[in-house]
Amino acid sequence: MPAGHITFHIIGGEDAAAHLTELRALYREVYAEPPYEWGDDHAGLFADRFEVQHRQDGFALVEARDGHELKPLPHSRAD
Repeated sequence: MPAGHITFHIIGGEDAAAHLTELRALYREVYAEPPYEWGDDHAGLFADRFEVQHRQDGFALVEARDGHELKPLPHSRAD
């Protein structure tokens, strides 16, 4: 898919909370494959952590979307 179709949105905690169902499903999809092979239990733990984290001061989430669909994107960290 051409990268031009992906848009990024920075949203705060309350707006992010409204997307929890989507975020949990994406988490489940991304971490289902090796080497993780995590299932619903881990997705539940993610949702539990998220319920606390999204209320913290300064919380922000950057979403990647293709139209209305939430998309996973690879990332790397520069040390």
